[in-house]
Amino acid sequence: MEKTTESSVESVKRVLQFYYLCFAALLVFGITFQVALTNIVGLPAFFDELVLIFMLADISFRALKNSSAKRALILYAISFTILFALSFSAIGNRGIFAVCLQIFIHLKFIVFIGYLWLVFGPTRLRFVALAVLALTAFFMFINLATGATFNQIFEVATNIRGGLVRPIGFQGDTASLGTTIALLGIFLVTIIARSNRQLAIIFLVSLAVLLFLSSSRTSMIVLPIMVAWWFRQSIKAAAIAGVLVLLLVVTAPSNPYIAELIEITEQNIEWTVDNPVESAYIRGIMIFFSFELANQNFPFGTGAATYGTVMSEESFVYAELGLHNSRFFIETDGIYDSNLASLLGEFGYLGLVIYLALFYKAITLFRSESVEQPNEFTFAICMAALVFGISTPLFMNTYPAFILALVCAASYSEKPQTSEAIPSHSS
Repeated sequence: MEKTTESSVESVKRVLQFYYLCFAALLVFGITFQVALTNIVGLPAFFDELVLIFMLADISFRALKNSSAKRALILYAISFTILFALSFSAIGNRGIFAVCLQIFIHLKFIVFIGYLWLVFGPTRLRFVALAVLALTAFFMFINLATGATFNQIFEVATNIRGGLVRPIGFQGDTASLGTTIALLGIFLVTIIARSNRQLAIIFLVSLAVLLFLSSSRTSMIVLPIMVAWWFRQSIKAAAIAGVLVLLLVVTAPSNPYIAELIEITEQNIEWTVDNPVESAYIRGIMIFFSFELANQNFPFGTGAATYGTVMSEESFVYAELGLHNSRFFIETDGIYDSNLASLLGEFGYLGLVIYLALFYKAITLFRSESVEQPNEFTFAICMAALVFGISTPLFMNTYPAFILALVCAASYSEKPQTSEAIPSHSS
C-alpha cells in the first residue's frame, strides 16, 4: 500500500513538473518575442518586469533546498547590496524606490541565468538557443526580402545602408538582431562545434554572412574574437585567418557597404571629440561624459538611477553636465544605448570593475567537479560583453540580457568522468 501511495505521489510530482515546465517555456517564449507580441497582440510592455520578479521569487523558493539556487540567490543578494552601497548618495536626489528599481534592472542577467539553469538545464537550453538562431535567420531573410512591409508590423522606418536594407528581424531593431546573431554564433562555434574544427570554420563563415547582412557594426567584432581564441593552438589555421583578415583590410575600402560603415564610424568619433555636448551621436555623448563623471566622483560614480539608465529621467546629473536641454535627455532617446557608459557614470571606475567581476562570477557560477564550461566560450563571451556594452544596453535591456543568459546557461555540460546529473527539468 505504501509503495502504491509513493508511486502516486511521484506521478503527481512528474505531472506538476511537466505543467510547470510548459508554463516556464511560455515565459521564455514571451521574453524572446516580446517586441513582436507587443506590436501584434498588445502584450503589456511591463511583461518582462513581471517575469523577472516571478523568476527571482522562484529562485528564492528553490534556494531552501537546492544548493545551486542558493548560490544564485547569494550572488544576487551580494550584488544588490554592493550596488546599493555605491548608490547611497543618490537616494536623497532620486529616491530609494528609483535607486532599487534601477539596481534590479542592472542585475536582471543574474536572475535569467539562474532561472534558466535551474528550470531547463543546459541540454534543453541548447535546443532553445539553436531554435532562436534559426528563427532569427529566417525572419531576417524575410525582412530583407520584403523590406518596408515587414517593418510596418513594428512601426519602424526602413533604413538603407550601402544600398542594402537594414533588417530589424522579429527583435524589432537592428542592434538587437545583430547582438542575437553574434551571441548565439559564439555559442554555436565554441560549444556545438568545439570538437570539430572543420565544422567550426563552416559556422564561422556562415556567421560572418549573417552578421554582414544584419548591418550591425558592433556585432562584427565577434569574428576576430572567436578566431583569435579558437585557432590559438593551430599555427596553420591562424596563418589562414591572418591572410583572410589582411585581404579584408585591403579590399574593404573598395566595397561601398564597408566604406559607408567606416565613414559613419569616423563621423561619429569626430562629432564626439569636436563638440560632445551638441553631438548628434548619443552613444558618444554618453561615453564622453561617463568618464567625466567617473573622474569627478573618483573612485565612485553618482549612484543608480542618475545617468544613462531607464530610471535617470530628469536626473540632476544632466543639469550639472549641461545636457538637460538636449533633445536626447528631454525625450530620453538613446541615453542608455551604451551600457558601459551607464555603469561607469553611475558606479565609477571601482563600481564598473566590481560589476564586471560579478558578471564573470555569474556566467561561471555553476562550474563544479561534475560540470564543465569551455574556456573558449568564457573568453569569447566576456570579450563580446565588453564590446557590446559600449554601444548596446546589453545588461539593462531585457531581450539582449536574456539572450546573453541563455547562451551562458546552455554552455555547461557534464564532465566525461562523471554521471551525476545536471539540471534538465524543473525540480
